[in-house]
Amino acid sequence: MFGGTSVAPANAPLNASEMSFADFRAISGWPNNPTINSQRCVWVVTVHAHMAVKVPPGHGPMTVDVYSVAIDAASGTMIGLLAGSDLVH
Repeated sequence: MFGGTSVAPANAPLNASEMSFADFRAISGWPNNPTINSQRCVWVVTVHAHMAVKVPPGHGPMTVDVYSVAIDAASGTMIGLLAGSDLVH
């Protein structure tokens, strides 16, 4: 869905932090989303592994070495993915 079909290796380094959606927006630069309560609890996970990135037709393949995902803590649903972003150290 986000470009690649591979899964990060089980031994890929990662960091995770639980925070409010508002805090995630602050560190990621994402705009406000009125459909998500700003105090909703999310997990932000940064994975240090290669990931293919979807590119427009006619462009060569692109990969990043790190990416971060925001996951709704209550449902486990992924809210967003930021390719090339190291949000949690």
